[in-house]
Amino acid sequence: MSINMPQEIEVWYILPAIRREFTKILIKEHKLSQKKVAELLGVTKAAVSQYKSSKRAKEIRFNEKILSEIKKSAEKIMKNKSNFMKETQRILTVVRKEMVLCEVHRAYNKHISATCKDCFFGG
Repeated sequence: MSINMPQEIEVWYILPAIRREFTKILIKEHKLSQKKVAELLGVTKAAVSQYKSSKRAKEIRFNEKILSEIKKSAEKIMKNKSNFMKETQRILTVVRKEMVLCEVHRAYNKHISATCKDCFFGG
């Protein structure tokens, strides 16, 4: 499959991977049930089960900086200082700065140069 738009990468790969990491953190570190996680993330319990077991969104692995930011976001959500939607947008900003989109783009579109940063700088 050839991907041409950064928005496609976010929808098909990045957002599910963010949900996967939130799921794992909320269940393991905050002891939430799969049902409660599903409610917080706005997905089904089946989706949470697949995120938990890495059957869904397994293609993307985030670096430590992004994982740390997701943990911070989970803390804010658990303390009712923020919500999942707002924190997801914040995490997407970090993902963009870390140029994860470029990595995924190159992996799925062999015509992209190793130095391409068109998504960010307008090539």
